[in-house]
Amino acid sequence: LSVIKGIAYFIDSKGKIIDKARPRMLKSLDLPFLSIPEESSGWDIPSVLGVIDQFRTMFKSKYSISKVILDNYPYFKLFLDNPKYEVLLNMENWESQSKILENLLLDPPSQVAQVQRINLIFPKIFH
Repeated sequence: LSVIKGIAYFIDSKGKIIDKARPRMLKSLDLPFLSIPEESSGWDIPSVLGVIDQFRTMFKSKYSISKVILDNYPYFKLFLDNPKYEVLLNMENWESQSKILENLLLDPPSQVAQVQRINLIFPKIFH
């Protein structure tokens, strides 16, 4: 789903509009909203949808994505439900940071209070 000028639309894997999303239909589907900047240069929508699929595969049904906000390329945000998290990511290093995200969500450090925002936009640090 994507909101364009305040109206929700279904989009295909390339980001092209398929049809207007009706409110009754939206309630029955579990689809994240995808917010695309008006000047979306640099964004490859199929790659973004691939990240969403990888996330779903990684976390099965434990976490669901409610919203994806594309910012200035390569930065984007995932908003998760139950519990609510905001995850900041970098499309260029998503693959290397996905394991860190998995560890933080599935086995959070006990010394940290309930995390609400995870920032993984920086490159992976090599040990």
